[in-house]
Amino acid sequence: MARSFRTHHRLVEGFNAIFRRLLIRDEVSPVARYQVTLDEEMDAFRQPAPSAETPSIELMLIGQHEYDEEGDPDTDNAGKPIKLTADERREWEATEIAGKINQMIAEQRPVHTRIDDQDATRPIEYGDIAILMQSLTHVTVLEVAFKQAGIPFVTVAGRGYYDRQEVWDLMNVLAVLYNPSDNLALASVLRSPMFALSDDALLALRLQKHEIDADGEQMALWEAVSKPGELVPVDELPRVQAACAVLYDLQAIAGRVTISELLRAVLERTGFLAILTGLPDGDRRRGNVEKLLEKAQTSGHITLSAFSQYLRDLTVREAREGEAPVDVAGAVQIMSVHASKGLEFPQVILADASWERRSNLMDPVVYDAGYGLCCRVYDAENDSMEKPFVYRQIEAIGGMRDAAERLRLLYVAMTRAKDYVLISGRAQYKDDLWTSMGWLQNLLIVLDLP
Repeated sequence: MARSFRTHHRLVEGFNAIFRRLLIRDEVSPVARYQVTLDEEMDAFRQPAPSAETPSIELMLIGQHEYDEEGDPDTDNAGKPIKLTADERREWEATEIAGKINQMIAEQRPVHTRIDDQDATRPIEYGDIAILMQSLTHVTVLEVAFKQAGIPFVTVAGRGYYDRQEVWDLMNVLAVLYNPSDNLALASVLRSPMFALSDDALLALRLQKHEIDADGEQMALWEAVSKPGELVPVDELPRVQAACAVLYDLQAIAGRVTISELLRAVLERTGFLAILTGLPDGDRRRGNVEKLLEKAQTSGHITLSAFSQYLRDLTVREAREGEAPVDVAGAVQIMSVHASKGLEFPQVILADASWERRSNLMDPVVYDAGYGLCCRVYDAENDSMEKPFVYRQIEAIGGMRDAAERLRLLYVAMTRAKDYVLISGRAQYKDDLWTSMGWLQNLLIVLDLP
């Protein structure tokens, strides 16, 4: 048997019970080579659990409805249960996770430690907890909930450094100063935390037209910022005027100072670093901005075009460059499952476990090693692009291959835990049965939950 020195006996037995039913290779399946089987079950070197009363594996199911104090679903005026949207359920889940974490801290949930080479326990700390997610697309929902609950956290993002929003915000500023007619970059800057204009204000600026030609072309956004019209909400006029003053002043020095100096001027005039500090995961965001300053300093470029090309070259060569490191001591870590490989945590929380990868149904061409390339074809009778048989086969095999990979990833995620695992996600209760999607559905089946 494979011996685990990380996890205690009760949790290991739980892993074995789950994955002996999930990790099964179907030899006649077209994706058999992507499937794995649990040939060798684990055995725990560490026997006792830190707490005999606390479950080692817990599920947190987020239903379709909110409930009143009596446990009945909230209803509308017609008496029908109010069904929550997917976003509302994610917010609910994030709030419940935050509450659960603070409950663990308040109750001083015991976790394993070693004292003088002897097994012992100590109270759990925020730094003992990791939130693992298959996708970080909706991580902001968790970040906001943790901020509101006063939970220290750091997001170890799986995205590349150049995909972080705070980096893009500064790159958009440079793009605007280099080319004021870049309406998309300017709109992004105005909408960013630097100036925080609303969508209504941006729309009002885009509707601005020259007075001498009211029916003609709209003003460029750069010009409209300097001449905000009556449509701009009154309470946002000071922000528009401030943005105009800052951007026009910065453009006056662009090309005359180094990019490093220009970026520092941007930060000074906008207070961007202070703004980032007040946002969820502010330390990481500040670190990413400071890393961009370092790159600008290293490059020594003065012209915006040269620095932009420099960063484009870096992006191509280092598309997955890591973010600026931050101190994770004493903070809950939020990360992708892939980023957690090789790590271990006393408490692991698998958040958004009902997440499923959405296939792109509009792909014009698909590929499979066995079937080759296949494309959708035009059906003149129905005036639509249809999927021929081979296309549907490739699509189905791709789905099965992804499902096999997800099960292996679930094994990796759960076995990061030393003491406890909490799995949360959205589920439906109907006809005395809980159902869900993705990992959570797999677990509901193998655990035989009613």
